[in-house]
Amino acid sequence: MVKFTGFITVIVGSVLSACSNQAVYNNLQLQQQQACQEEPTPRAVRECLARVDMSYEQYRRQQQVSD
Repeated sequence: MVKFTGFITVIVGSVLSACSNQAVYNNLQLQQQQACQEEPTPRAVRECLARVDMSYEQYRRQQQVSD
């Protein structure tokens, strides 16, 4: 698990330094989706995935409303 976490850190660092905000969002969303797969039951996995299922455009609109 430590190796995987280090790998993710390197990937996130690379993305943060070289890519757009949308690419960063997409990468973080992918990490959240992967974390959902570790939930203990299929129902918990589905609920977790439903919480993180938001497109970048939906995210931007939500941020603009709250600003």
